[in-house]
Amino acid sequence: MRQQASANWSAAARYWRAGAYWEVHEVLEPAWRAAVGPEKLFLQGLILAAAALHAGRLGHARGAAANLEKARRKWERLGESWRGVRLQAFLDDVAAALAGAPAPDWPRLTPP
Repeated sequence: MRQQASANWSAAARYWRAGAYWEVHEVLEPAWRAAVGPEKLFLQGLILAAAALHAGRLGHARGAAANLEKARRKWERLGESWRGVRLQAFLDDVAAALAGAPAPDWPRLTPP
């Protein structure tokens, strides 16, 4: 990730840990728009996971489920993991959070 994307990543991590999922989306959107290839797919999926948690918090179960399914479709194209993040396991944890479990930890990326 470039320097600006790295700053956005750090801010998004702080928002995620605070449960401010809409802000995660807002802060990552510029990085997603600038990204290409697998990084773009990863960011899209992560933004959709945050949107699912945001919708769930608002009581919009259908919107949460729809965003989670969109995230799964994006990340299926990346395989089982990307830069050390076990993608489907992460989304399974998001699904569990929508059912009342704690949200998963912010993903830690390994260097490319």
